[in-house]
Amino acid sequence: MAHIIGARLNLSVIELDALYHVTNWHDMPLDEFRAKIERITKSSPNGWVSAGNYFRVKDLLMDQADVVVWLHLPFHIVYWRLLWRTIRDLFTKKPIDMGS
Repeated sequence: MAHIIGARLNLSVIELDALYHVTNWHDMPLDEFRAKIERITKSSPNGWVSAGNYFRVKDLLMDQADVVVWLHLPFHIVYWRLLWRTIRDLFTKKPIDMGS
């Protein structure tokens, strides 16, 4: 959804998972994570779209946000989409990454 909104409005997309999880799914230190988000938001004068929900950086994003879109999907939809993606990725041998 963030990529669609970003493309239509010509805005930068900040994928929080892709920033936070580094090589082999290790977590980036919090101070580095926050600094990276600050750099991205400051270097996007026309605005940005954030994908993900990290309480530790909520203040950095919410203080600058004009609009918040919260997708509150029913559990059964989330569950089946996750299951389908997992099965598809297993059979196609697609590497697991933040873009799944």
